[in-house]
Amino acid sequence: MKVLAMPNKYSDCFYCGGAVDERLMPRELRWQGQLFIFENVTMGVCTQCGEKVLMKEVAKGIDQIL
Repeated sequence: MKVLAMPNKYSDCFYCGGAVDERLMPRELRWQGQLFIFENVTMGVCTQCGEKVLMKEVAKGIDQIL
């Protein structure tokens, strides 16, 4: 049986006030002069301006990997 996780709730966009939807997207980061690309990262994306927001748990997980 496959269990689907409920999407996270995001507040409105800090920059423009638009609605924020959860999506799976790649996340590119430069660290110590190298480019790291993480695939299928859960993040909130503003439907108006495209601003991206990471939940703190996701950001901490990426930090631990790096």
